[in-house]
Amino acid sequence: MRGRQKYRPALSSTKPLKDFSIRVIFSRTIDGDTVNDQTFVVEHFDSENTVWEPINGRLKVLAQRIEFFPDNPWQIGELYRYTLHSEHFFFF
Repeated sequence: MRGRQKYRPALSSTKPLKDFSIRVIFSRTIDGDTVNDQTFVVEHFDSENTVWEPINGRLKVLAQRIEFFPDNPWQIGELYRYTLHSEHFFFF
């Protein structure tokens, strides 16, 4: 299977995976000026206080892709989520 093997991160690893980004790919070109920390939100679930808390990081915006790189390492076994908010309102 030379040349056909897929890369899979080790699921049993105890090392934080800081270099892994969240990557969202769009089928159409996006307006990069509308992507910021208010429209692309990444959060970590605080199980002690049962609330979602924002995660700081860096956004890389391309024509059809957004990538988020966290300032601090992702922690294995923790819950994270991202949310996209639109700046446009559509009326039907």
